Amino acid sequence: ERILDLQPQQLHERVSVILGSKNEVERVTRYHLEA
Repeated sequence: ERILDLQPQQLHERVSVILGSKNEVERVTRYHLEA
């Protein structure tokens, strides 16, 4: 889900942000989905 598409539900709600190349982001996303 894209970060700008998220609607905050609370004042200090936090979301994870992954920065890097497309390949790095895909690798980290796969890692989190498998965990």
